[in-house]
Amino acid sequence: MNRKRRIFPGVMALMLALSVMLGGCASPVENASDNVIYIYYINQEEDALVSVSYIPNLQQSKDLVEELRDELCRTPSSESMECLLPENVVMEIINVEDRTLTLRFPESYYDMDKTREVLVRAGIVRTFVQIEGIDRVQFYIGESPLIDADGNPVGLMRRESFVDNSAQQLNNYERNAVRLFFANESGDMLVEEPRAIYHSSSQPLEWAVVARLVEGPKTAGSFATLPPDTEILSVSTANDVCYVNLSGSFLNSTLTVSEEIPVYSIVNSLVKSCNVKQVQIAIEGEIKVTFRDSMRLDQLFELNEALVEKTSS
Repeated sequence: MNRKRRIFPGVMALMLALSVMLGGCASPVENASDNVIYIYYINQEEDALVSVSYIPNLQQSKDLVEELRDELCRTPSSESMECLLPENVVMEIINVEDRTLTLRFPESYYDMDKTREVLVRAGIVRTFVQIEGIDRVQFYIGESPLIDADGNPVGLMRRESFVDNSAQQLNNYERNAVRLFFANESGDMLVEEPRAIYHSSSQPLEWAVVARLVEGPKTAGSFATLPPDTEILSVSTANDVCYVNLSGSFLNSTLTVSEEIPVYSIVNSLVKSCNVKQVQIAIEGEIKVTFRDSMRLDQLFELNEALVEKTSS
C-alpha cells in the first residue's frame, strides 16, 4: 500500500546553492573534463548541495551508473558533508532505457522533510545526467512513480529541472487561478476546468499550466488531451507569444480526440491563464511539423473559443 504522505508540491523547478564547475567533453562523461564527474553531497546544515570531483574507474555507461550509485551512497570523507540519502533509504537501479535512468526507493523515502527531499533529488539527477546516454532520471517509490502532494507523478527530471536558487527559497510558492481546457467525452470539443494551482516562484506559470495539462483533468466529464508521457522541454514567453517545446511523444498520441483538440487545449489554456496572446508549439525544437494528418505547427495559434463547449447556466 502506498502512503498518503507525499512530498511538497511544485518542487520540480526548485533548487539550492550549488557550486558546479563543468566544462569540456570526454567520453563517456558529458560536460566533464578529463573524465571527471561531480558527485553531490549535502552540507552539514542540510540546506545546500556540495559537489566533489571524482574520477570513475569504469568506462561503460551501465557499469558507470552502478559505480556512481555506490559513490552517492558512500559516507563522504569530509565531516562537513553527508550522504544525500538517509541510511534507511536504499537506491536501486531499475534500468536505463531511451536515455532515461529509472531508480527505485523504499517507502521510507517519504520520511524526508521537503528541503532534504529536493536536495536529494537534485543531487542524484545532476550526478547521473553527466553520463553519456542519460538525459533524464525518474524515481519510483516501490512499484509506483514518485508523487507530489496533489497526488501527481513528479515524472522525468533533467538537469534543467532544478534551478540554482538558495535553499531559503524552497518555501517560495505562488498560487494562481488558471483556466485549463480538456476534452469532452466525445473528444470533439474542449471543456473548461477552472483550478487553483501552486507552483514554485522560480517556475514560469506557463510551464506550470502545460504541466497540469499533461497530468490530465481532475473533474468528471473532462478527458485528457495530451499523452501522459509528453515531456515539456522548454517554455518561454516574449512579446505576448508563448513558445512551447514538447517531446516527440506529443505526436504519438493514441487519444481519441479530434485533430485540433490537443493543440487548442494548450493554446486556450495558456491564453486564458497567462499574459500571452499567441502560442507557438515546437516538437523537439522543430516547428515545421504536421500534427496528425494536416495540422501544421509552423504558425502562431490564437485563442479558439469556437472549440469550447458551452455550459448551461
